[in-house]
Parts: sequence; structure tokens; C-alpha cells
Amino acid sequence: MPLGIGEMTRLEKLYSFVAAENGPSLEPVAGLGELNGLNNMRGELIIRNFRYVIKDGVSEFRAANLEEKQYLQSLRLEWVIDPFSEPYSGAAFDSIVDNDDYYYKNDENDLKNENLALDVLRPHPNLQYLFLNIKHLPPFDHFNSLHILKIQELANLEYIDTDENSND
Repeated sequence: MPLGIGEMTRLEKLYSFVAAENGPSLEPVAGLGELNGLNNMRGELIIRNFRYVIKDGVSEFRAANLEEKQYLQSLRLEWVIDPFSEPYSGAAFDSIVDNDDYYYKNDENDLKNENLALDVLRPHPNLQYLFLNIKHLPPFDHFNSLHILKIQELANLEYIDTDENSND
């Protein structure tokens, strides 16, 4: 995503936010912080290449300010890798699983990062749809407007947490 997209504070539709790898040899790109002031967004938002976001830690998650996106109805976090791009070789993601048109990676560090992402991102309680590709589903107590939780094609799902105070 281009730098400066966050200055479009009246933006109502941003269907897809594509996270890119940022590093010393790469061009500067927009991080999740660009979403901070975009509180008029409506409908669905897909954050693609989420694997790059999880490398940047808690501050990157909090910078998105999703708890203020009261008009956002649907949020999709995609950890996918485009099969036509260079394979991601981060040490935290060492197993590749083939899933239809995309590849995604899951291991113990992914599980920790997925839980961290959900805990820190804290989408607005009005959110109605949440799409994830993870191994562990946390409690959904704070999603008061979530009418439907559809669990499908989660080949790697190991358990659903029903205890809001559980760390497992």
C-alpha cells in the first residue's frame, strides 16, 4: 500500500489492505498505522499478507485502531502467500501447507502471533463477520454484534477456547 493512504480520513471503502515486507533494502510502504484515522470505513476490509504485519509486533497491531471502526462489518485477516511470488522464508514460519490457490504457513509461533493479533487488534464490537485462518479460536465475548460464526475449511483448527481467561 502506498504511504499516505491514512490521510484520506473520509474514505469509506477500502476493500483490501495489502501489507508488504518492509526492510532496509526495500522501498518504504504503508503499515497498519495508515488505517488509524480511517474511521469512516464501511463494509468489508481484508488485510492481506498478514504474515508481514505479525513480524512488526504489538505496536503495529495497535496502530490500526480497529476498535474505532464502528461501521466496519466484516474483517478478514489473510496469512496467505501468493503461489506466484517468492516464497517467504521467515524462521518463524517453517512449514508450508497447500490450501487451494494459496499457501499459508502455520507453526507454534504463528499460533502465538494469531492470538496476539486478535487480542491487540480488538475490532469494534459492531463487527458482524470475522474471517480467520488459524489453529486456535479464542472466545468471542466482546463481539456483541457477531450474529454468525461460520467455521469452515479450517483444516488446521485444533481447538476452540470457551474460557475468556484461558491462556491455552
